[in-house]
Amino acid sequence: MKLLKNLLFRIISKQQWLQHLVFWAFAWYLMLRLFANSSEVSSIDYIYTSIFIVTLALCVYTNLLIFIPWLLANKMYFLYAVSVIITILISAWINMFLFSDLIDYILPGYYFISYYDYFDLLKIFIAFVSVTTLLKLSKGWFQLIEARNNLTRLEKENAQAELATLKSQINPHFLFNSLNSLYSMTLTGSEKAPSYILKLSDLLRYLIYDTGKDLVSLEKELNSISDYIEIQLIRLTDHNAVNYHQKGDPSGKYIAPLLFMPLVENAFKHGVKSLNDESLMDIDIIIDDNYISFTIKNSVGKASQVENNESSGVGLSNLRKRLVLAYPNQHSFKIETIQEKFIINMQVPLHDEAQMSNSGG
Repeated sequence: MKLLKNLLFRIISKQQWLQHLVFWAFAWYLMLRLFANSSEVSSIDYIYTSIFIVTLALCVYTNLLIFIPWLLANKMYFLYAVSVIITILISAWINMFLFSDLIDYILPGYYFISYYDYFDLLKIFIAFVSVTTLLKLSKGWFQLIEARNNLTRLEKENAQAELATLKSQINPHFLFNSLNSLYSMTLTGSEKAPSYILKLSDLLRYLIYDTGKDLVSLEKELNSISDYIEIQLIRLTDHNAVNYHQKGDPSGKYIAPLLFMPLVENAFKHGVKSLNDESLMDIDIIIDDNYISFTIKNSVGKASQVENNESSGVGLSNLRKRLVLAYPNQHSFKIETIQEKFIINMQVPLHDEAQMSNSGG
């Protein structure tokens, strides 16, 4: 029985004509019990109720099909109110006139009379128009909420898909260059080769297994940057330098993955590889309870030169997209060139253990 009720409810909720039919069938039954003079319903009560419901329906559907979509939906509130009031007044008068004067000519021999005076009829018409208007508006409101929820869900799914795509665009040349450098170290019998191979293994493990999540440990993110820098330093000469400074405790903090790697990658490609023999890269990280500030400086060029370079990994433009998707209206990203130094400062909020638990991360 319960299954049958659920099935009927689903069918009715999806079919608008069935909803109207159920409403008017219920209204017809209530009016029939109201008009019947005794516990026994006579044939004249059925006819009277049916004709009365028709006059009600004409008034109700004039409001639902004309006044609400044309006037109320277009915010013509005064004209809507005046139109509804006039329609109710005319409909109630037609109902009374129908049963007082015309019905004898339409159905002779039944001796119909109007059971109610004009003001009682007005109350009935006002009640039906008010109830059906509220039902119409509430249904529209629920449909709007459902549409917004569907739009939000689609936007979230698209954002997650785009984030996954952007995160997958890490430059593969880094891996090939690193392997070539490590191969050269092993040929020369360098004692540092095993430790660098271990760092490369840790970095690749992080890139493959951890970065698919929405949030990662800030410690792991910063360790990956350190490993990346040390591996890149294999190929640098002594006059190149990378100054790395970190202030604050990253433990227990979480962040969207791979936000810093594109910046460090760009700095290596356009800073320490420049023609300037005094080329330097400076990285300053400040961690507090709620935010992390990441500043990186190198001696090369302009933002456009870095951003438009196809070999710059995800690039600054893709990084901006990721920041907008991951931290809408919560981040800052500033690029400037001061005295031939290219400077990027990025600030993003941090998540703690409680926020990770609430988000299911």
